[in-house]
Amino acid sequence: MKENVKLKIALMYVSDYGYASLNCETKALYNSSDSTQDLRACNDTNWLYNIKVYEWLLPQDSSDSSKAFTINNDGYICITNVSIDGTTIYFRPVLYLTSNIVITSGDGTESNPYNFSL
Repeated sequence: MKENVKLKIALMYVSDYGYASLNCETKALYNSSDSTQDLRACNDTNWLYNIKVYEWLLPQDSSDSSKAFTINNDGYICITNVSIDGTTIYFRPVLYLTSNIVITSGDGTESNPYNFSL
């Protein structure tokens, strides 16, 4: 029996981006004096890294609604004013799947969405 389920999705957290790299869990978000000590050192192994665009991350500082985290096209995390003009910043929705869920068909587009099964 097929069951249609609508799940909530969100922007990725800073930690989602950091954990997508091999052996980079202890790297800084940004180190202005040494890029080998921050997430940029992991661009080659980070499957979420996209050199072409800036991307929004889920805000984690509720005390200042004018700022949010972004990943820049160099691969480091920065804090960006949410009302910036002239810069296109993309977003990539994410969801959490447990290990017993598999994609059975689809390519994730609107016309051919993923289908999952247990």
